[in-house]
Amino acid sequence: IALWLFACFPKQKVLPYIIAQFAGAFGGALLAYVLYSNLFTEFETAHHMVRGSVESLQLASIFSTYPAAALNVWQAALVKVVITSILMGM
Repeated sequence: IALWLFACFPKQKVLPYIIAQFAGAFGGALLAYVLYSNLFTEFETAHHMVRGSVESLQLASIFSTYPAAALNVWQAALVKVVITSILMGM
């Protein structure tokens, strides 16, 4: 959407681009799960984890990020600003 608003991205390509981004993210997560599901099961068994419990967040973090307990909201926001600034500067 930002590309369309600020970088002359064709309007008719916005929706297909968004759909492709979601499909790519889902496909990548699905591929990782299919390829490594046996390792996930072994890890859960070895560490006595129940899928969906708080302890399983350690394993779930392969697919997404979770806030660190040691960071408050302002520290996390600062990290995001710094990382985004670095990426925008590249």
